[in-house]
Amino acid sequence: MPTLSTQTLAVVRRVWAARLRVDERALASCGVALVEREDLDAVVVVALGESVVATGPAAALGTLASLEVGQLLVIPDLLAALRDHAPVPIGAATLAYAEPSAGTPTAPPPATRSAACWTPATSRTGTRAACGR
Repeated sequence: MPTLSTQTLAVVRRVWAARLRVDERALASCGVALVEREDLDAVVVVALGESVVATGPAAALGTLASLEVGQLLVIPDLLAALRDHAPVPIGAATLAYAEPSAGTPTAPPPATRSAACWTPATSRTGTRAACGR
């Protein structure tokens, strides 16, 4: 399977880290990083390779700490974990990356999976900004 160059992976990590306002190391390590962002009224979960980063208010992130890594990107599991926060699903996406030097891919290229952004039903302010829309 074609892989991305180290430089391209670094750019992808840097862009996502800036977008989520997290340290780039959170997207370069294996495992889950829960990053408190009290300026958000949404939870955003992004997986890049073996790294998963969830950003959002502390109260919401506390409920995600008990989930397995795989559950963080499964919408019904997120809904169940966030049920006390009246979650409203906004959407999910899978983004694939390629570079010209990789040639024609024979298998899916490395991807970023983004589980839904969530916002309390009573407060949708900031949701589009948090979701990158």
